[in-house]
Amino acid sequence: MRSLVHQPFQHSASGLACDGLALDAIVAAVGTPVYVYSARAIRDAYGAIDRLVVAGAILDELARQPE
Repeated sequence: MRSLVHQPFQHSASGLACDGLALDAIVAAVGTPVYVYSARAIRDAYGAIDRLVVAGAILDELARQPE
């Protein structure tokens, strides 16, 4: 089933990958333990929060205006 949300961790021919980068390549370069985060997922999450804050501010301003 296809997801509408970006899935940063995917299975690929070379194993598990994050945003298209094979995790085994990261482990080979830096060793373990290592934490891997998706830059795209972080940007998407902060973008969603930012849009909600802006929308909330607009709604708050509209609620304060006299009718």
